[in-house]
Amino acid sequence: MICTQCNKEFIKSSNAQKYCSKECTKGSKKESLKKYYRSDIGKKANRRGSLKYSQSDAGKKKQKIYTQSDKDIRNNAQFGHLNGLKNH
Repeated sequence: MICTQCNKEFIKSSNAQKYCSKECTKGSKKESLKKYYRSDIGKKANRRGSLKYSQSDAGKKKQKIYTQSDKDIRNNAQFGHLNGLKNH
């Protein structure tokens, strides 16, 4: 049999085997997932998953941390020149 990923010839160890090694199997799965997420169905499923996560408690907690750190960065950029001054 010839591996559909790297085109090497190999002997199957089972009837369902398509690839010569685990590396070829992983590479093929990665390519399949990329193709899926580029398709309309995959994009829709990904948006749905993102929406579910953002509405979950864990997603809300992460968003709060992200927003807070973003505010800190903006404040430091805006008022950073005041950090070295002492109160008079």
